[in-house]
Amino acid sequence: MTNKTLSTLLVLTALIAFLGYFLMPAGPRFAEVPQFVRTGYMFFFGALPVLLLMKLISKIFPQGFQHETVSLNETMFGIFFVFLTKEAREEWRGYIREQKKREAA
Repeated sequence: MTNKTLSTLLVLTALIAFLGYFLMPAGPRFAEVPQFVRTGYMFFFGALPVLLLMKLISKIFPQGFQHETVSLNETMFGIFFVFLTKEAREEWRGYIREQKKREAA
């Protein structure tokens, strides 16, 4: 997923979650809302922190591990691979390649 796509999804998910929070009836009237609407609302409310974490991990972690060893960088890249955007993956791979060349020389 690219950085632009992640940003768009984050904004749309936040908008849907907050609008759902303010527009969804509270209390006993909530039972009148069909189950699939409540499930959909909960999906967006739960996806918001996950997307936010993906954004933060993609921005912070590649720079945070730059002054560590190559083996630690490779390990952390493997662990956080799923949460990184396409641009962050390329940046981290490039840094690992650069460090390997520097060690080989």
